[in-house]
Amino acid sequence: MQTAFKTIINILVGLSFPLCICAQQNVEVYGKMKLEKGSLDGTIELFENGSRKSIRKVDGSGKFSFNLDLDKQYVFSFAQEGYVTKKIAYDTKVSDPERKDFGFAPFEFQVTLFKQYEGVNFVVFNQPVGRIMYSEEIGDFDYDTDYTKSIQQRLQEVEKEVEKKSKEEDKQEKQKEKIAEVPKDPPPNIEEKTEVSREDPPTPRKKLRPPPPPPPNKPLSNVVVLHSYTVGELGYPNLNAYGFINFGDGAGRREITKEQFDEYAKKYH
Repeated sequence: MQTAFKTIINILVGLSFPLCICAQQNVEVYGKMKLEKGSLDGTIELFENGSRKSIRKVDGSGKFSFNLDLDKQYVFSFAQEGYVTKKIAYDTKVSDPERKDFGFAPFEFQVTLFKQYEGVNFVVFNQPVGRIMYSEEIGDFDYDTDYTKSIQQRLQEVEKEVEKKSKEEDKQEKQKEKIAEVPKDPPPNIEEKTEVSREDPPTPRKKLRPPPPPPPNKPLSNVVVLHSYTVGELGYPNLNAYGFINFGDGAGRREITKEQFDEYAKKYH
């Protein structure tokens, strides 16, 4: 009797809390956006069935997370100015409806952007670089390996060119750093010296002594010669002299000033 009572109680409890198995309607996606060089300051655009659903600014960590509805086509577009934009396609269509009842594991992926360089053809990046879809083999979402193989060769060719350009850029940057590290010659230490040049005092002009007049009691035996200098004569004689006079007394000529010349000119002419 007691056992039957317990059985009835258990049935009533089970009826009070029915088991509800609900199909999962979305899938969680998370990951990280990175740059090969530079500071991250990009955006992530999410397109749903061809229309833009949202756009997000990526912070310094680069981490992101989204909840995607099932049975839709999504495209993630990772972009930053000066860098090559990369796209990831995500197909949330599930071929097995019963699989939705058990849910899906969160899917993680990482995208790294590299700089754009002149002379490199980036046309291949107009299409998604990867595609994620439901895999019946594993019963969850995974990369579409066939799609990856179809563009892998073109992606590798571009990546090789980008790597070459990146190394050249690094080499140029190192050369600039070396040039910047070379210490510049300090400016010459110019000591300002104030020197007062003292000119030698001018040589006092030699005063010409007037020639002594002939003795008044002795008549002149020769003609008195009174002559004024000309430029260049006698190899530039004494500049204080204007000319010379010769009394004919055997004493020779004597240099005289302009005043003396005029005085003798009045006397002997």
